[in-house]
Amino acid sequence: MRFAFLFLFIVLRGGVCLAQSWEIRIVDNVGRMNMDQRYRITPDSLIVTGLSDYGRTQVSYIQRALNPREKRRMAHFMKSFRADRLRDEYFDGYGNFQVIHEGNYPRSILLEVTVNGKPYASRGTNAWVEAYSRIFNVMNPMLPDEVRIVYSKEGLTQFNEQ
Repeated sequence: MRFAFLFLFIVLRGGVCLAQSWEIRIVDNVGRMNMDQRYRITPDSLIVTGLSDYGRTQVSYIQRALNPREKRRMAHFMKSFRADRLRDEYFDGYGNFQVIHEGNYPRSILLEVTVNGKPYASRGTNAWVEAYSRIFNVMNPMLPDEVRIVYSKEGLTQFNEQ
């Protein structure tokens, strides 16, 4: 009887230790001056807000719980995602901009990932980062078309993490 109790205790304790808490926050200016979209995804919810009208209007696009399939997909992704390999900054300069103005503005993405209470922050400015793309690809199927993250390698220096 004691052996069964001890075994059950070890299994339950191990299960609790294996649970992973995480959160992803993204602020994407979408290449527009004074505008952005903000994404927050946790193991059970998705929130997307934005700043539009040249910074005058706060918009709430979506706030909902993840369905069981989305929860499994994100949990599986987060088990393999190496947030500790993200650089603090990825910067490609402004060489492909003749003039910077509200219609031709550098794209800047702030990515914050918290895993088991440990935060990792990274900013990509006018650059394509493979790790960012992986996150966006797993998130985009959960997002409505108007707030999907469009992220292309075209015209940007590529940064790939090992």
